[in-house]
Amino acid sequence: MAESLIVEKINSCLNFFQNKLSFLTDNSLILTNIDKIILFAIIILLVSTSFASTDTIGFFALSVISLSVLKIFLIKGQKFEFRIFDFAFIIYLLFCIISTINSTLPAQSVYGLSKTLIYAGFYFSILQYLKTNRSSLKLIVTVIALLVSAESVIGLLQNNAEVMAGATWQDTTSLNPEEVMTRVFGTIKPLNPNLYAAYILAGLWSLPCLFLNKLLTKNFKTAAICAAFSLFAFAAIFLSGCRGAYVGLAAFCVTIFCLIYKVLNYNFNISEKIKRLFAAFAASLFGLVTIVVVSTPALLKRVLSIFTTRGDSSSSFRMNVYNAGIEMFRDNFWLGIGCGNKVFREIYGLYMLSGFDALSAYCIYLEIGIESGIFALVAFIVFLVFLIKDAFCSLCSEISVENKIFILCAAASLLGVMLHGFVDTVFFRPPVQILFWSFVAVINVSLNCEVKNEKI
Repeated sequence: MAESLIVEKINSCLNFFQNKLSFLTDNSLILTNIDKIILFAIIILLVSTSFASTDTIGFFALSVISLSVLKIFLIKGQKFEFRIFDFAFIIYLLFCIISTINSTLPAQSVYGLSKTLIYAGFYFSILQYLKTNRSSLKLIVTVIALLVSAESVIGLLQNNAEVMAGATWQDTTSLNPEEVMTRVFGTIKPLNPNLYAAYILAGLWSLPCLFLNKLLTKNFKTAAICAAFSLFAFAAIFLSGCRGAYVGLAAFCVTIFCLIYKVLNYNFNISEKIKRLFAAFAASLFGLVTIVVVSTPALLKRVLSIFTTRGDSSSSFRMNVYNAGIEMFRDNFWLGIGCGNKVFREIYGLYMLSGFDALSAYCIYLEIGIESGIFALVAFIVFLVFLIKDAFCSLCSEISVENKIFILCAAASLLGVMLHGFVDTVFFRPPVQILFWSFVAVINVSLNCEVKNEKI
């Protein structure tokens, strides 16, 4: 009730400004074409994530936000609609602001907070755009699919050329020469295999999404192309050597197969024979992946190293960072130390073991707790829980199958990225953040079709 009153007040204020400033829209070429300009800015931003620097991506994100604010205040009929998980996310942002105010390093914390607010601003901007331009959703998904496909091909080419085989991205002290991986890294800045894998994982949902939609419309040729590039993306993640992404990819695959089965059973009431064929297909795919891993010494060794702790230098390093991070969290339990890795690096020096310097906590949940305190962490987890709950519940609702495809694919990526986040913090890098908030917006928009039973 309180939430609806707050939204009503906000929309009432927006309506006031829209009426007062309506004269500006009458003869303005920019404002009459604002949706086209915003879409162009979103596409430029998405494309920039595959090669541009942090500052460049931030500039394009601010452009999208600025255009969206202009539209919201000047174009009549614009209003906000929030779901429960949106309120949880806003509460998370409020605690980030409180943590910044409370920080002993205010300048560094303000810098970190500004990045968080830019990501949040982009989410609400693309969400607001898609709510009134649902026909553009397929175009945005296609752009993401093209970016992921291009990066996957680049990764495969890098592996074939054995690019930077001697890079220190793998502990080779106890490995035979045939067990050393050529870890691919694509073109994502800064060049890093873990960031590359996280980027592919965050955008991976777009390819199965297009594949399933093309099957639905019986466009089998395009569906086959999407299926092929999905396999390229899977291969690229494996070739990155990022073990956290391996776990995230496994979660993605299990989730997407389970959700597809749920939608098929609910919407099409499939026969027992079809159910058995679907289960056989899933088992066959799992068996094929297992055979590939077992028959590739370098990949097998990398996968098995997931289960080592102190036996692998990277795992051992992370465990030392986790121990220090937990102590930091305990000492700054309520409000954290302030936002951003600049603050983290300054404070971490007081807790770290000698020789184990780190840029972050290597766990997004621990990182949020350290930076912004327990209340921000709880709010962020509540945001994720309600987002996943709404997504899963919608699959047994009366919304169109097309909308369900968008939701189930994006939800599978959400679980994959969040599971990867337990052991890495590349989630906070701009390229991954932009793709992450894009698919969160897709879930939100598709859920909003539930009431009207609209197609996208």
